[in-house]
Amino acid sequence: MNKLKVCMVATGTPGIPPRGGGGLERVIYELTKALSKLGHDVTLIDTASIEERDLEADLSFCKVIRVRHPNLVKLHSLPLRYLLHELIRQITLVFYALALIPLLSRLLISNRYHVIHVHNRYTFLATKLAQILSGSRIPIIFTCHN
Repeated sequence: MNKLKVCMVATGTPGIPPRGGGGLERVIYELTKALSKLGHDVTLIDTASIEERDLEADLSFCKVIRVRHPNLVKLHSLPLRYLLHELIRQITLVFYALALIPLLSRLLISNRYHVIHVHNRYTFLATKLAQILSGSRIPIIFTCHN
């Protein structure tokens, strides 16, 4: 089997396991780990927010690129109504996606990956825009978890 170079793009909100996160984050973590164990070269693009991510999580099996973006996570802990909380979460995801575009454009131009795997609509749109801007033909896999 040929060795794949995969770029896995995390979502920009809750924590990477084992301490944080839900089902989506668990999928990203376990898929990255499984692909790495099979001998593939996996890079995980993740947010740099200490509040959102378990920076002590064992990610030694892959390369990690942390992306900084405006952080609204402190607002998540306030006792807010559901719709306001969800609006803040969606805005955080948009900030993360916007911060990804320049990085993804550089990665796509470098042509060092065989595939980019994204897990939400914002990171998909950011990756697609970066693909168009860079003129890259690297395939994008979009897994919708909703």
